[in-house]
Amino acid sequence: QCLDPEECYTFVLFDYGEDGLESGGLTVTAGGDVELSVQPGDTGAICDICAETGRTLHWLTRFGNCHCMSVEFTLETDSDASRLALVIADALAIQADPADVMLIVLVFENNSGYTYNSESDVLCYDGRNCYKILLTNFAGDGFETGGASFMVDGEEVLVIKAGDPGSPCTDSECVYWYVEFGSC
Repeated sequence: QCLDPEECYTFVLFDYGEDGLESGGLTVTAGGDVELSVQPGDTGAICDICAETGRTLHWLTRFGNCHCMSVEFTLETDSDASRLALVIADALAIQADPADVMLIVLVFENNSGYTYNSESDVLCYDGRNCYKILLTNFAGDGFETGGASFMVDGEEVLVIKAGDPGSPCTDSECVYWYVEFGSC
C-alpha cells in the first residue's frame, strides 16, 4: 500500500533497554530519500517525558507533508507540585473523540525543574490544527515559587511567574492557566 504524499508520517524506533543499537541496523526510505539511518553504536535521543513510553532512547524521523511547530516549555514547581497537572491537547480531536487525543499529561514532583522541547519528542504539533495548553493547580494557591514559560515557534505564548494566582475554576478550588496555539 502506498503512503499518501499529502499526509505527515512519523517513524519512531524505541530502545526500551536504553543501551543503544549494538548490532544490525535500520534504514527508512521514502520517495527514494533516506529519512533515517540507524547504525551499530548509535545511541539515539533521550525522551524523558514520552507520554506512552516513559524515559527511553529513540530515533525519530518525519516525512511527507509535515507542518510541525516547535513547542517548548520550562517549569519550576513549588512545594505543592503533586496537585499540579499539565495537559497539551489537540482541540479538534477532543471534540471528535476524547479517547483518541494526541496529548501530553504530566504530573510533577515538588521543588523540581522540567524542560520540554518537541524537536526531540515523538509528537508533531501540526500548525494546521488547534492545540490547548492547560496547567491546573488543584490546591488553588497558584505558584507560590517557581513558574513556567511556554513557547511556540520561538514565541512566548504563556508565562507564569511566582506569585501568579491563576484563574479560578468554576466548580472547584482549583486555579488554571490556559492558552491556545496553532490554527485556532
